[in-house]
Amino acid sequence: MKNFNKYKQKLLKTAIISSLLIGIYRVAPLAFIGKSQGLATIIEPTVRGVVLAVLTISLIIFLIWIWNLILENFFSQEYHFIPNKYKTPTKYTLSYLVVYLVLTLRFIIGESSKSEDLGWLDYSPFIGIFAVNTFILVLINLIVTQEDKSELKLQKAELEISQLLIKQEQLKQRIHPHFLFNALSTLQILIEKDNEKASLYNEELAYFLRNSLTLAESDILPLSVDLSFMSNYINLQKTRFTDSLSLDISIPDTIMNKGNLPVFALQILAENAVKHNSFTKENPLKISLRYNDNGYLEVSNQKMPRYQNPETTGIGLKNLQERYSHFTDKLPIIEETETHFAVKIYVLGI
Repeated sequence: MKNFNKYKQKLLKTAIISSLLIGIYRVAPLAFIGKSQGLATIIEPTVRGVVLAVLTISLIIFLIWIWNLILENFFSQEYHFIPNKYKTPTKYTLSYLVVYLVLTLRFIIGESSKSEDLGWLDYSPFIGIFAVNTFILVLINLIVTQEDKSELKLQKAELEISQLLIKQEQLKQRIHPHFLFNALSTLQILIEKDNEKASLYNEELAYFLRNSLTLAESDILPLSVDLSFMSNYINLQKTRFTDSLSLDISIPDTIMNKGNLPVFALQILAENAVKHNSFTKENPLKISLRYNDNGYLEVSNQKMPRYQNPETTGIGLKNLQERYSHFTDKLPIIEETETHFAVKIYVLGI
């Protein structure tokens, strides 16, 4: 045991309580008989005599506890002169040996003052002390084992939480490089074709990135904030695509006020729709965001596949599913028909 000091307080409390209980248990029947073979004394059938006997035996038991705790503390340290395989046998040997030596000395001293030969009962203290010492060693091992298991479980839980937090941060960081690459490519095209639109796009992009850096510090956002971030993204895209892109929102105020989403959830879905569809002013892309009574937000759009559809990796939706798994077992649901594509995401906190 390497963390004895962490358990010392609990072991001492157990030592005090068990010593008193054993003292009461040992004296109670003797108080009615009137004679204690366990002590070389006569228990007076008075309250004072019984209390004195209980305290005497309790003190003896407590001293045995202290001796065993000293041994436990000593053998929990790293001493190179004692091989690990010999530590436990040596500890138990010293535990019983010292207790028996003290009891033997007390027995020898008591022989001179004893006025009555009790026969084999004279040796009952040795049997009793063996049982008591064994009971104490068992209690120490139980407490230490239980505390070690609890500490291991706590450490395991802390490690799992730490790993989840690291994974969560990694998942959030995937969003920015992917989006930034597309945004800078768009800005380069606009600079070549329309300087005024490029300037407007640059302002929108700076605003978007500033918000994304601020919001990325959170794992969960209020629905209203995440929706605002999505709208900001759509406005950014409208700078490039003008009237060929629209967003229709239908969410009750009560859900808007108390609902939460993983950070960037809606922006991922909007970006997915823009990336995989071809749209024009004559045939615009209409993204619909609606709340269903079953607790899900549905983000849908009509399917207008590109002739040269970009290579689909599914990183965005996989990212969202993995991040949802950290908060709930109600993962995003993907529904696809010949004409429409939809993703349903569960609103947290409702």
